[in-house]
Amino acid sequence: MNSDNNGLKYDNMLSDLLPAELIEKNKRFTEITESNLIRILRDNANTEAGMSLGFSDIDSVAKYRAGVTLSKYSDYCDFTECMQMGDEDLITSYKLYSFLKTSGTEGTEKLLPLTETALSQYQNYIDMPCININKKYGGKRFMVSMVRADVTKPYAGPKDMLLSGAYYSYQYYHGLMDMNSYAGGEPLFFFHRNCDFLYAKVWLAFTSGEITTLENTFLYDTLLFFRYMEKHFEEIIRCMETRDIPLSVDLPSRVKAALLDIIPDKDRISRIKAECEKGFDNILPRLWPHIKMVSGICSDICDHEEDALKKYTCNVPLWYFSYAASECHIGIPTGIGSKDYMLLPDSAYYEFLPESYTSEPEKWVKTSSEIKIGENYELVLTTFNGLYRYMLGDIVKITGFCGQAPIVRFQYRRNQVLNISGEKIDEKALSNAVNYALNFYRHEADEYFFQADYSETPACYEAFFRSPKELDSIDISYFSRVLDTALRQGNYQYSDLRKLKMIGAIKTHWLTPKEYDKMIDNTGGYSRPVHIKKQKGFTT
Repeated sequence: MNSDNNGLKYDNMLSDLLPAELIEKNKRFTEITESNLIRILRDNANTEAGMSLGFSDIDSVAKYRAGVTLSKYSDYCDFTECMQMGDEDLITSYKLYSFLKTSGTEGTEKLLPLTETALSQYQNYIDMPCININKKYGGKRFMVSMVRADVTKPYAGPKDMLLSGAYYSYQYYHGLMDMNSYAGGEPLFFFHRNCDFLYAKVWLAFTSGEITTLENTFLYDTLLFFRYMEKHFEEIIRCMETRDIPLSVDLPSRVKAALLDIIPDKDRISRIKAECEKGFDNILPRLWPHIKMVSGICSDICDHEEDALKKYTCNVPLWYFSYAASECHIGIPTGIGSKDYMLLPDSAYYEFLPESYTSEPEKWVKTSSEIKIGENYELVLTTFNGLYRYMLGDIVKITGFCGQAPIVRFQYRRNQVLNISGEKIDEKALSNAVNYALNFYRHEADEYFFQADYSETPACYEAFFRSPKELDSIDISYFSRVLDTALRQGNYQYSDLRKLKMIGAIKTHWLTPKEYDKMIDNTGGYSRPVHIKKQKGFTT
């Protein structure tokens, strides 16, 4: 058992999975994170931001907190645009590895710098449990998610990437990944473009009998994987038997070649076919009896994904492997099945803004030694990526401590209202898309209601509109396409996931006031779905 500095105790379920050095570092969390801050200030004193903020005169945490105000993405966007054009030493002196595209909390997409120094600070803590399981039990690790990076070519400098592609390609280029431990190796781990990757993943899984860990970026990816398998297993097995991949399946030529190079065991394919034909309940341990763990990100607000996934995974342990954002790798779980995350001391300098602050937020910010268990805070980060006292937008609850390291549970993201697979559509972006569609279509609605529909694969958003006008004139199919296009234009990741067919086209329903009000009454509240009443500028 681990005891924290407030007397709360946690079962150390990962004593044989996580390095002892991390547990030891947590005992010196305050010292290490404050050292991070002083190093960041020293290394970046001669950048444009460092000179403007007087980093060379700051030699303590107290001076930093007194002299540097809190920041948001809007304070950095001009710098990142210049950095994309090659300008250096603007907000960071560290060597850039890539730019990360992500959704924002201010109604705009974000383009964030990712430095090699930050990546080296993250180390491989998020992968350590899977690495140790592989060392202990052997078998193969299996990456379900599509990791997008072209590692067939030498690293050629910063470019736009997703965090998963940047993290794993950095690990690969620096010799930190054992590609032999993964089923399929490098050709079936990295994909350089969007494609029908689930076809390749199911084919590969069918040929890999010794899988011990099933790994994903988001747990939702696993749900898509099994639903795709359930729908297409007969077709894929038939293609495996004939050694032919149809032209209609969009895969890079090297991926097709890698799949066809794997000679499937005929007895195994026959067993897989027989098991699949019995149904897909508990299919994971039935097809891969050596499986030890499934990993992927999933918070409390996504419990419906986990419930749906249990049909396929049964009681296989879940490892919610990382609390990570494009801004920073923040934490790892306290144990198998835990959605509490201990903050990583090497990643940043952390501050905490009480959720209920009223004005002048600088006056409310707390250090890690001042926060209280059971209270909610917004994370404020100073990172190795050039972000200084950056308001992340994530609201977390403090659930305990591991040594001095705070343990947090994600509660929600400021302004975020929709999320299926990491697209994080905020209220402003949603409102902009709805307004655009209504204005384009020249129709009115005085309320609307959004929710995620997981009844089909892939999941999609479902929107309900309360119409004060007659419904006969509404072309629902046309309006749905306009709304979907507007959402894609307003959120890069939603558009990307739509292209990948990981999120389906939006469904819209137009209801009379009586029908709509009855539906709202039956929801029992608006804790998960998004319910927005008429506001200024909402209708034409």
